[in-house]
Amino acid sequence: SFFFENFLPACLRPWTLLAQKPSEPALLESCSQRVLQCVDDSHVALQQLKSYVAVATLLRQHASSGEVVRFLSALCFTKAGRALPYVLPTVMKLIQKTPACYQ
Repeated sequence: SFFFENFLPACLRPWTLLAQKPSEPALLESCSQRVLQCVDDSHVALQQLKSYVAVATLLRQHASSGEVVRFLSALCFTKAGRALPYVLPTVMKLIQKTPACYQ
């Protein structure tokens, strides 16, 4: 779902649209550089979101699900959250549905 809703339209769609038309090599090169930069940015954002979700998972043992969801909704406005807008709302839904397990 993440791949088809977020990554493909944002990163690969401009390249595929340009590749289907007769284009100058310089234009194709610049578009391919933008695609590679988008892939790199998505990788960095995923690494940051991985850390955010790890923190939210640890907080889940000590805070209510409402507080953890508010924490994650605030993280939606970070650079990583804006770069991949579908990840954190999905995690918030999972946290709301799963009961806490206190250790």
